[in-house]
Amino acid sequence: MNPTYTGDLLLQKTFRTDHLTKHTVKNNGELQQFLVEEAHEAIVSHEEFALAQEIREKRAEKHAPVEKRYDARHPLSSLIICGCCGAHYRRKATHGGVTWICPIFNKEGKKACQSKAVPEHILLNLLPEIESISSIRVEKNNKLIITYRDGRSETHTWRDRSRAESWTPEMKEAARERARKQRSEKNAPHGGEKGDLHAKNHSNPSDT
Repeated sequence: MNPTYTGDLLLQKTFRTDHLTKHTVKNNGELQQFLVEEAHEAIVSHEEFALAQEIREKRAEKHAPVEKRYDARHPLSSLIICGCCGAHYRRKATHGGVTWICPIFNKEGKKACQSKAVPEHILLNLLPEIESISSIRVEKNNKLIITYRDGRSETHTWRDRSRAESWTPEMKEAARERARKQRSEKNAPHGGEKGDLHAKNHSNPSDT
């Protein structure tokens, strides 16, 4: 709900990540925002606004898809920031496992954002310290810049899994089944034309 209804005005709700392409993203805390109180005549009081917000959030939680409700409750939600466009990473389940991915890249591709997804098992190693972490910024070359609430920062680098490591048991079984089928087709006896040729080569010369 827009705080403008209360007569207040929130400035810098969005910002541009690239002034050449004019790509604009929502400001989720990356830049400072400014609240101008009593900027114009209010439509509702602050008390009514707060009550409406509470009702709205309860309804959204009740009717949201299960995946979104789970994502909102995850300890890593709102902590992971894209180093390319500034958007907050989202949790996504794939065939290779669960990852955290930039929603701009996920929706618009590399032309809009050249970020990289982070395997969840890499991030889960940070959970013991989650209460002391202020943000996790994903940069290029598999780098995570972790900023703590006390002002400290650390840089971690993760290694991409090999193709073999990223395969699930189901994927491996499907590959084995395809290989067995190919071997079976290759070793199957051939009839028809080859059989006729074989018979011709072994025919009695007097018959020709």
